[in-house]
Amino acid sequence: MSRVLLLRNFKEDVRTSMEIYADNLLNTFAQQTPDFDIRYYRPATRFSKNNSAGKWAMRYARYVEYPFQLRRFKAHLYHITEHGYAHLVKNLPAERTVVTVHDVIPLLKHIGAIKGVRPENNPRLSRYSLSFLNKAAHLIAISENTKKDLIRHCNCQAEKISVVYYGLPDTSAQQSMSKLQARRRLNLPAYPQKLVLISGQDFYKNLETSVRVYNRLGQRHNIRLVHLGRINRVWLEAKALARHAESIIEIDQVPHEDITTLYKAVDCVLFPSWYEGFGLPALEAMACGTPAVSSNVASLPEAVGNAGLTAAPDDVDGLSLAVESAIYND
Repeated sequence: MSRVLLLRNFKEDVRTSMEIYADNLLNTFAQQTPDFDIRYYRPATRFSKNNSAGKWAMRYARYVEYPFQLRRFKAHLYHITEHGYAHLVKNLPAERTVVTVHDVIPLLKHIGAIKGVRPENNPRLSRYSLSFLNKAAHLIAISENTKKDLIRHCNCQAEKISVVYYGLPDTSAQQSMSKLQARRRLNLPAYPQKLVLISGQDFYKNLETSVRVYNRLGQRHNIRLVHLGRINRVWLEAKALARHAESIIEIDQVPHEDITTLYKAVDCVLFPSWYEGFGLPALEAMACGTPAVSSNVASLPEAVGNAGLTAAPDDVDGLSLAVESAIYND
């Protein structure tokens, strides 16, 4: 029996989307490929205490400890589930190693390729990891846009890249759940209060524009903003722009099994990112029957197709009108 080994992130990375991707990959493989022995490995670091470690400790863990730990594993195929660990290729049989690339955001940010985002320092470690992509047997890109970025900015060969979109979670439970039930489960304001959900805490999520849209809509409607994500400097700077910041509902995180319940509970998902490798929240929301409004750049047109409303990421008027239409125009 052929053995496939999925190589996962450190738990301390706190990359929720990467965790969901790896979980879904493992579960689906187990259900659909009974002739394969599918296993996964999650690395551990001796520096971790209480599931957290400092920046330098995690860099040592990623680039020194993880490669060392791989020496005891043997498999017919190795699948590195996130590009940030592509440097592991040098410690594996490259001709039997596949890497999933979700985005190359640090590199794009450095060279000023993301509109609306200031260029920053050279991401040397990210560049180092990405430099091993060409040595892998094959790459999986999560969108056509990500594939184009790999070809243009990482000199990857097109014939070695397959585009495989993210899958969707099981939304059957949400199809029969009412908005009122979903809100009660998550302790959110009762219907008919209108709720607009935004998510993330990273610079490219364009949270400032989301808050400006909220301000614009608040002039005409009784709408509350729901922010899902960690409270950090990026979010606090955006929140400071809100005219009624005290009415914003902040949710640090929800269990994986409740994320679709949150999409069901709100009236619209606003996702005006400057850049996305794919844009899963918009697609997940629509799968739950909740309209999505997103920006029209990078991979987002691929994710929402003609089923969502889009506008330029800096078009506050256009995004506001789109959210208004999504909520009030049946």
